[in-house]
Amino acid sequence: MTTDTAGEDAATGWSVGGRLTLLEMTGRHGARFRAAGPEAAIRIDFDPPWRGGWCTIEIDMWCDSFAKPRALPDFGEGIDDAKAIPFKRLPTGVYRAFVRLPGKLHGLVLRPAQVPMTFEISDMRIDRVGIVDLLGVAWRHARFNWNKGPKAFVKFLGEVVGIVALPKRFSAFRDAEAGSGGKDDRQLRYDAWCAKRDFDRARDGAALQARIDALPEKPVVSVIMPVCDPEVAWLDAAIQSVVDQVYADWELCIADDASTKPDVIAALNRWQAADARIKVVFREERGHISRASNSALELATGTYLTCLDHDDTLAPHALAETVLAFAADEARRIVYSDEDKIDEAGRRFEPHFKPDWSPDLFHSLNYLNHLTVYRRADVVAAGGWRIGVEGSQDYDLLCRVIETLPDGAVHHLPLVLYHWRAIEGSTALATGEKTYAVVAGLKVLQEHAERAGIPADVEPLPDYPFYRFCYRLPENPPLVSIVIPTRNGLEHVRRCIGSIRERTDYPNYEIILIDNQSDDAEALAYFAELDRSADVRVLPHPHPFNFSAINNRGVAEARGEMIALLNNDMEILNEDWLSEMVGHALRPEIGCVGAKLHYPDGRIQHGGVIIGIGGMAGHSHLYMPGERAGYYGRLVVAQNLSAVTGAAMVMRKEIFEQVGGFEEAHLGVALNDVDLCLKIRKAGYRIVWTPFARMIHYESVSRGLDKDDPEKRARHEREKAYMRSVWGETLNRDPYYSPHLELQSADFLPLA
Repeated sequence: MTTDTAGEDAATGWSVGGRLTLLEMTGRHGARFRAAGPEAAIRIDFDPPWRGGWCTIEIDMWCDSFAKPRALPDFGEGIDDAKAIPFKRLPTGVYRAFVRLPGKLHGLVLRPAQVPMTFEISDMRIDRVGIVDLLGVAWRHARFNWNKGPKAFVKFLGEVVGIVALPKRFSAFRDAEAGSGGKDDRQLRYDAWCAKRDFDRARDGAALQARIDALPEKPVVSVIMPVCDPEVAWLDAAIQSVVDQVYADWELCIADDASTKPDVIAALNRWQAADARIKVVFREERGHISRASNSALELATGTYLTCLDHDDTLAPHALAETVLAFAADEARRIVYSDEDKIDEAGRRFEPHFKPDWSPDLFHSLNYLNHLTVYRRADVVAAGGWRIGVEGSQDYDLLCRVIETLPDGAVHHLPLVLYHWRAIEGSTALATGEKTYAVVAGLKVLQEHAERAGIPADVEPLPDYPFYRFCYRLPENPPLVSIVIPTRNGLEHVRRCIGSIRERTDYPNYEIILIDNQSDDAEALAYFAELDRSADVRVLPHPHPFNFSAINNRGVAEARGEMIALLNNDMEILNEDWLSEMVGHALRPEIGCVGAKLHYPDGRIQHGGVIIGIGGMAGHSHLYMPGERAGYYGRLVVAQNLSAVTGAAMVMRKEIFEQVGGFEEAHLGVALNDVDLCLKIRKAGYRIVWTPFARMIHYESVSRGLDKDDPEKRARHEREKAYMRSVWGETLNRDPYYSPHLELQSADFLPLA
């Protein structure tokens, strides 16, 4: 059944029963719906109606964008917007709400979208809640609100009193049990992701084969496998995963590195005899991983080349998808995929849903890792694997090949195509088991920086198997103009400027304080004192608050080649913060640099900005404990992102002016920093976020939070509408945040 307009009336086919009607801004094609915006809706009518009482409403829904569903009940008197039912997403991907129905439920109007999106509802159900379940819900909410603080708990107690005192009152709330992002929660989500979203040969194999058959030619892929005394069970599983590939034009090039186990030799001979595509060379003496890989390379004849460890496995669609990716764009020279780990029982866990190509993240850790596919000619031209960097030989090969490639040659394929076996002694289980790899990695990056002419010193991180590129400043560092807007805020300005003066080792800066209609006598006296000092200028801005206009004014008055934009409620934590940010900002390819911001209690306030979070943009790793490393180390290493907060950013003044600065007319308060960063990226520059510039952000202390004021909320909606009109599809896909991660928050949770 296909329709493109509202008004269709049909049985739902869901457990809840009823009949389905498409309302405004909603279309349907087969099982999938298309919502044109937040007002898009479907209606379900029940005949007979559901009787009143406590119940759960669950919606098993897939969507391709940010969803925050809410349902409006009809108790026989029409829809009442004041009685919206909120839903919480469980780790399994199901949305659940607890509701007390004060009377018979005749229908529900479901509004699933916050932004235009496609969605599919596989089931909806309503279940009665008994007293035991109800007490459990109450206990979870009590604990949840207690942890939030006294105000939240008192509010919760008031709601409980209202529920008890008015048994016929409508009540609806989210379940507090799920969405914590803890280890068990993440695994449940990933199990659900594998079941719903990963490649299934029975379901997806025919479509993939049709894409392969449509290729004008089918190049051979050479799979390089060095072998040294593995468990035969794991070796067999690894080879079988190649034999089971949907794409048949491959050759498996195995170099046995003088294994001593007879069963390993027997297994290799068995496989070689069974399939002509399997080639084996037996080395007479052990040469270790690089020499063994080069021996296997000598067997290779394919157009493309990849590596498989002797105890890991490939996903069945791995080679097909990589060949198709190369065929889609001749400029691609390296294709890399996502990966996960697999235990001895075959259970998959810890997926690494990677960002698209991020040179600064690559300089911090080899996140490309598995599966990486090259053009074989590039590997041969680089000389294969280098002796003397064992443990980081793949990192080294990537560096040497990438040094020769033009921009745009490295392509990310956001599919889990490699399963890394996590057994004792493997890097998959614990990096600490191969610390020699970290030492080798440091050598690799130091030599890479020297060959590529990168003006940076490379250091290992003391507590992690990652690295830091410390970009050198010129002999005479350029003047940096630090622009700080404020209205009153004596305590905060004093703390901010005091911390700059006390904790900045950068030798050449000025401070420009933009006073936006301050009227506090003590603050004005302090500002006058600052204005008499050699390092601070105070400039009045006697106009209504407009963050964009204030900062544009400050930049216009700046004398420096570099500008640093700081909110007045910042406190510097490390002395080399400005040296770090300027070092990056002076790089010709970098347009803007952001910092790592903490709340006063140490939690993360800003780990960069992810586009699409909450339907627009949100801060990465928000509220995470400050000592954590984040998702695959992304809170402790420099990386490229789509945007960073305007609360603390550094850039060259010429770039700020080139892209037109902040948008004053339409983005006077919020989202101006995201807009600025997107303009910078559109101009061809990259954005860098660095954890080595750290500050405390006393967020919005001088203005309050927008969500507390109806007028501010309305203004924010207008700003979001402007962003959608200007940036459109750009807001739907952040290249540095996997499409397999949910957009409810930037916690890097798998999208179930």
